[in-house]
Amino acid sequence: MYFGDNIRYFRTHELNNMSRKDFGESLGVSADVINNIERNRLAHPEKKEPLLRLICETYHVNYDWLTKNEGKIYTKTKQLFFEKVCRAYGLDFYSQKILGCYLNLPSEQRDIVDCFFKSISDAFSEPSPNCGNENSEIAIDIADVHQETDVEMILEREMIPDESQE
Repeated sequence: MYFGDNIRYFRTHELNNMSRKDFGESLGVSADVINNIERNRLAHPEKKEPLLRLICETYHVNYDWLTKNEGKIYTKTKQLFFEKVCRAYGLDFYSQKILGCYLNLPSEQRDIVDCFFKSISDAFSEPSPNCGNENSEIAIDIADVHQETDVEMILEREMIPDESQE
């Protein structure tokens, strides 16, 4: 099988029938280049090696599958999973950063963050039995500080006279 067949299959089946134009633009080439590759109309197919590598890098495609039809279509990486989760939940840039930081925390620090969020959740539901240690007290203290700060700011706003009205 020629790699152009795999590119066509990937573009039409895995990328929901993405147009040659959109696929080419995502790789920095024209629709004509994609068309020529898919139809095996290349005078020097070996010169397309950088483009093949770019397809693999951009879309996490297994190079052996793309070029030799061996193995599975995708390379399985943590990054690929992370990107799929972010897309599935429509996470914006900052939400992705927060999730990425959380996932890269050592387990002890992640436990503290978990308890903090459980304490926030507990404010809206029943208490969580999993955070009955000093970490939950820290999380509750942090939540109390934020709540007290909000109350203080409201009180200060009400007590400060509006100079525009004087």
